Amino acid sequence: MQSQLHNHIFSIYRYPKEQLHVTLQHFVKGLLDNQKCVYIADEKSRDALIKELKITFESVDEMIENKQLVLLDSEVVYSKSEALPSTEILKFAREIEIQARSKGFSKVIFSGVPHLEKGEELEKNVLKYEDMIDKFSKKSNSTILCNCNESCFKEDTLLKLIKKHKFIIIYGERYKVDKKILPDNYIEAVDFILTNKE
Repeated sequence: MQSQLHNHIFSIYRYPKEQLHVTLQHFVKGLLDNQKCVYIADEKSRDALIKELKITFESVDEMIENKQLVLLDSEVVYSKSEALPSTEILKFAREIEIQARSKGFSKVIFSGVPHLEKGEELEKNVLKYEDMIDKFSKKSNSTILCNCNESCFKEDTLLKLIKKHKFIIIYGERYKVDKKILPDNYIEAVDFILTNKE
C-alpha cells in the first residue's frame, strides 16, 4: 500500500485549467496503470476532462463504457448535505473501491470539483473533511485528490488547510510545506512556499 502522503493529495487552484492540469496528470498515469478513475464535477468540467484525455487515449469512450473512467455530477453527489457530507462521501468511496477490486482494477483515483455553497458551515466542515480523509487514506489504497478553489474559502481557513499537509499542490505545482517556518498569513505563506521550492 502506498503511504498516506501519496494517497491524500491537497490542491489549491485559482482557475479551472490549474485544477484540470493536476487531475489529468494523475488520471493519465492511473489509466495507463489499470486504475479506476472517478471524476466528480459539473458538466463543463467533465467535458473538458474528456476532451483532454482524448488527446492521449483513443479509447476514452471504451474506458467510460467499462467503468474504468467514471464521470459523476457534483450537484448530485454533494446534494445530500449543505456542505461536504464527509461520512456519506467516504462511504461512497469505499463502495467504489470494493467494486473496482472485483473488476480487476489495481486501485482507484478520486478527483473532482465539489458543488459547494459558501458560508460558515463550509469553512468549519472542510477542516473536518480533511481530517476524515486522512484517516480514510491510512486504510485505503485509493488516491484522493482534494481540489480546493481558492475563492471559496477565507484566507484563515486556507492557511489551516495548508498546515495540515507536508506536501501540497498550489496553482498546479507540487511543493513541500514546513509549517514550523511558514508565515502566519495566507498570502505571505503562499508566496513563501512558491519562492522556496526545494
